[in-house]
Amino acid sequence: MNLLQPDFPKHDLHLFVVWEKSREFLDEIRNDILKHLVIHSSCEVEWSERNKRENYARFYNRPIQERGTIDEKKGGGRFIVLIASDPKPDYGFTRDDEFSHDDVASNVFIQNKNVLKVKRLIRIYTSKYGVHSSTNPEEFRHQLVLLFGPSVASKVMNDPDSQLGILETPFGDCAGAEGWESLEELFWALNLCSDYAVVRKLETFIDEPVEKLKDVDLVVKNATTTCNIVGATSRDHHPAAAKFDVLIGGKSLFLHCQQVGNGYFDPQWQRCILNNTQGDRVRVPIPEFNFFGEIYQKLVYKKEWTESSRTRILVLGQILGYSTKTINKIFSDYKFSVSLLAHWMCSQGFVPTTVQEKQRKQISWKTIRDLERHYPRHLDIIRYKRSLGWTARRMKRRITDEPTTETRNTKKIIYQLLRFLRLI
Repeated sequence: MNLLQPDFPKHDLHLFVVWEKSREFLDEIRNDILKHLVIHSSCEVEWSERNKRENYARFYNRPIQERGTIDEKKGGGRFIVLIASDPKPDYGFTRDDEFSHDDVASNVFIQNKNVLKVKRLIRIYTSKYGVHSSTNPEEFRHQLVLLFGPSVASKVMNDPDSQLGILETPFGDCAGAEGWESLEELFWALNLCSDYAVVRKLETFIDEPVEKLKDVDLVVKNATTTCNIVGATSRDHHPAAAKFDVLIGGKSLFLHCQQVGNGYFDPQWQRCILNNTQGDRVRVPIPEFNFFGEIYQKLVYKKEWTESSRTRILVLGQILGYSTKTINKIFSDYKFSVSLLAHWMCSQGFVPTTVQEKQRKQISWKTIRDLERHYPRHLDIIRYKRSLGWTARRMKRRITDEPTTETRNTKKIIYQLLRFLRLI
């Protein structure tokens, strides 16, 4: 079975969670759901006291720094999960009061209006947060995988009539709460509910022992979502470049998630990586993006050519049709490798990125300038825009540090204009 593209059922699937304090209304809840949807299966879930707070946070996809709170209105004991489908889904842009306690309530979501209608109907006679439901496929997959793990989740997706309730004991903590059995299980979960790509690795890395892997770099659409799926212990709380540890077979593995737009690569390049992946067990970029991404990382971020990176370049280069002589020249000839990378980036419309302030010391600015020299003159506006952005940041510091002067209002106007143009 191809784990990247499971055979999703024809009908729109959703899950309803009846928290402990609303279980007394279970019969009424079932009847209200059946008036609009089809119930396929149900089961009990009980989270341990040790992992309960983490489970709640991961289930609701909250950032790591906001973990640690439990809504007492839900109750902390056993709860019921119902798997239902909508034969005639009706999606649209709507608001939801699920997160009315924070800023998320101001956002508009794409949701199934039928499911939202049922949930609001149920909440008339239960507490406001006594019942939860997914309202779109992305949320459903995320929460289904966390509740039951990738193996059971895949079966439910392919056969929603699977009788989850036949198990004598309830399901336990969220998947990965105590770590993962193997890399394959971890990436199985990510394949089902996350948009990601493992960069600077070959697909066969998944078979290597965890202790031999120093780290794994991923380009992701949403770092918070990926972090919650794998059950991460964060090293860095920056939302766009999460660095965290995850347990694999009792051993710690360091993961670095580069969210699209974090400045490590050109955002357009990152989006192309996510849209051009391959692999059944783990998603990696197609050879072209993997090959030049490896070269870019070594040249721009001043990384040394290790034995493993040389091997990857050799394998990927041969797939792309480069001779061994040409590949060896990449390792030994700086000007040749810069020229090769620059011409490819220019052909793709990618540019050397403007990195965040804290990353500047890691950058080889000589390589950035050398890359830009190979670009056509009509792309000079890119360099001008970036230099203008740096000028704007310097002006921002000057406005903040200087005392009140006659030119203060003028500087504020210029600063606000630059912010409007998204140059700072």
